Amino acid sequence: YGAVLDFRNLVPAITMTLGVSAIPAIASAWATRNNERIKQTVNSVVKTAMLISMPAGIGMAVLSRQILALVYSGTRSQNLVEIAAPMLVIYALSTPLISISAPVTNMLQATSNADIPIKALFIGSLAKIVSNYILVGNSYLNINGAPIGSVICYVVVVSYEVYFLLKFTKTKLDVFEIFIKPFFASLIMGIVTFFSYSYATRIFNSKISTLISMVISGIIYIFLLFLMKIVSKNDIFSIFSGEKFVKVLEKS
Repeated sequence: YGAVLDFRNLVPAITMTLGVSAIPAIASAWATRNNERIKQTVNSVVKTAMLISMPAGIGMAVLSRQILALVYSGTRSQNLVEIAAPMLVIYALSTPLISISAPVTNMLQATSNADIPIKALFIGSLAKIVSNYILVGNSYLNINGAPIGSVICYVVVVSYEVYFLLKFTKTKLDVFEIFIKPFFASLIMGIVTFFSYSYATRIFNSKISTLISMVISGIIYIFLLFLMKIVSKNDIFSIFSGEKFVKVLEKS
């Protein structure tokens, strides 16, 4: 279970910076009641989190056993992989949900609603305790009930926080651009991951095939982002100080 937590925390550690970087923009827009700026920033933060977490989650789910075998080698790796792989799949598929938690919390804090995350965490913790007691105690689920309980906790926390964030900021998320298009791009990437690994194993061993399929899938996903016109200038400008980046490119 500890081995799986390393991967569960990997993507959220990256998306956490999105919320931190958005705090000044959200706080400034909130103070001046610039609703358009608030809406743009909220949508950009959530969309960027989805662009990162969806492909990462689907990729980890498809290659759960291979990734664990790649990282944890040795005499105990076979037992570890067999036990941890199903848990990693559960966490991997819930990566977008987990990854959005911290950015939403940061945006709520920037809009003077710091009490909302505390309340959400309290309710989510209760849900986690109850679900763990029921699921882990089930002889069929056993330890697999622990990640399921965590997912239930995040569903409660994120649903609560997103509801109030959208309510207080009077913002509507662009569901098609933020969720549907990145999901289909990630799904196609996941299919490529599966088949590229299958074909690579005909030539290389499992570890090399895993690395090859990850590289190929990453290239395909980036290609799909542009092909499906998923990434916009606003996403770059709002989150990553795109204006400065563009100036650097112009100078070079």
